[in-house]
Amino acid sequence: AQVCDNCVISVGGGLPVREVNRSFLKELGIVVYLEASVDELVKRLSKDTSRPLLAGGNLREKIESLMTAREALYKDAADVIVKTDGRRFEDMYADIVSAVNIGIMED
Repeated sequence: AQVCDNCVISVGGGLPVREVNRSFLKELGIVVYLEASVDELVKRLSKDTSRPLLAGGNLREKIESLMTAREALYKDAADVIVKTDGRRFEDMYADIVSAVNIGIMED
């Protein structure tokens, strides 16, 4: 296994569904949930054909169903929640860096 300090790890939406995975993420470091509304997710994913769970059918209904099933789990896994709707990347980045720095100082 490769050791990584000061790394960002992006996981798929299904990974935090299992308790063992949420626990493992927390062991790795600070977990940030980039929260987006269903409307925002529909807008972002409407042209994405690479996500099998969202293929075919009504995209909004599929996202609503997944978020109903998963959002509490995402929040349970998160040390920090950053709202992303209508926000600039730079502002979200600043929020994340600030939260991570606070987390490091508290350790």
